[in-house]
Amino acid sequence: MEMLAGPAGRPQPETQLIREDLVQKVSNPKEIGIVAEISGDSTSTSNMAITCEDVDGENTCNPSGSARIVWLRSQETEENVTDLRVLDRSFVLGDVVATSANPDGQTGIVTEISMSVDLELPSGEVVEGIDSRRLRRVRSYMPRDFVIGPGNWLGQIEQVIDNVTVMFEGGAKCKIFRADTERLFPVKGGLMDDTNSPYYPGQRVRVATSGVFKDAKWLKGTWNPNKTEGTVVAVEVGSVLVNWITSAHTLPGASAGAQPSAAPAMFQKPSALLQLMYISHTNWQLGDWPLLPPGFDAMEHAVAAGEEGVPLDQYFNGCAPAGRGSPLDSDNYQDITPRTVLNKDLIFNTLNVHEEKLIKKQTKIARKERRAAMKRERGAEHAALVVKTKTKVDVKWQDGTKSYGVEASALVPVEYLGDHEFWPEQYVLDRGSDGEGTDQLERRVGKIIGP
Repeated sequence: MEMLAGPAGRPQPETQLIREDLVQKVSNPKEIGIVAEISGDSTSTSNMAITCEDVDGENTCNPSGSARIVWLRSQETEENVTDLRVLDRSFVLGDVVATSANPDGQTGIVTEISMSVDLELPSGEVVEGIDSRRLRRVRSYMPRDFVIGPGNWLGQIEQVIDNVTVMFEGGAKCKIFRADTERLFPVKGGLMDDTNSPYYPGQRVRVATSGVFKDAKWLKGTWNPNKTEGTVVAVEVGSVLVNWITSAHTLPGASAGAQPSAAPAMFQKPSALLQLMYISHTNWQLGDWPLLPPGFDAMEHAVAAGEEGVPLDQYFNGCAPAGRGSPLDSDNYQDITPRTVLNKDLIFNTLNVHEEKLIKKQTKIARKERRAAMKRERGAEHAALVVKTKTKVDVKWQDGTKSYGVEASALVPVEYLGDHEFWPEQYVLDRGSDGEGTDQLERRVGKIIGP
């Protein structure tokens, strides 16, 4: 995590923009994006007025006081930091932080993290404030996940290989093993790559050649050379590439006679691994596609909206009508809501018997279609787009006090620590008689209980 820093090494109040911050454009609040690069960070020569780097073979530079932003709805651009407002900021447990209002003041340690997200449903509706603990990843394993493998080896996943199931019109279905975006790619490419998974349920995909579907395993129906486009209905991890770090038998406290086994094979089946994912719920970013929470029924949500006056065709077709005439106009029956239909006095006073029967018939058909659609939807997984995140943390400060539910955007990370900065409940070691701890004498170990 990089940030603009002042001469003393601590963040300065006027330059509190950090890589991977979720930001909003002040001049256009609808524009939301993620900071990809900032001028003057440590990836470039120190104290340069312009930051330059090699991106895809091209040398690009960020003018001083600017940031490169990857927007959710538009192309990547360079922006002046004064035209950006921080909406959210990511931290991990154990990060040392200070308040953005007083970055040179006392520091604290992040002890707990919670996150909520706003999701855009396939219908275009945005649902706000979903607890990220309720979300599920499309991939059960992700790059950078830590795992325990055979022989109690600790490793970190470097690559995930997906098996993707695709359904076609008419119900035919096939599974593509070892899918990749060169052979199977989205019909509509996004401006922001999903950091969690290139595929998700509900995504429209197309193949580079019809032979990709020909070589797939057909679960229902048969291959047809005219089938080049379909919808993703399932994504499962076929295998993972793991970089093994160490064995439990080599760690301090291990049995003296225990001998570490040889490192396992780098490619592993998920069933052979134990996943370590205590804080995985804090890893969501703008542009990710999580699976909707168990029990979250998009159809029921839409039906509830319809009962509040939204036309039936809005939640059947996923869009509202362009124009709206009177619901009592015989040419606009599709705009009649269940509430209008149930208002019998209004109907009897304005419509003739024939029109009333027609309305009842259309309402009955609509309800039947709604029940059938809901039945189909309950058995399928759905993904939604993350359009905003909100992170809150608990902080334990150096003076022993604790803060709960602090908005992450109100804090800055502290990366340059002094030799005498300590925090409550931290274990420390006596320096010894020489003050440096190099005298080889037995030294005391203690725990800080307060300032």
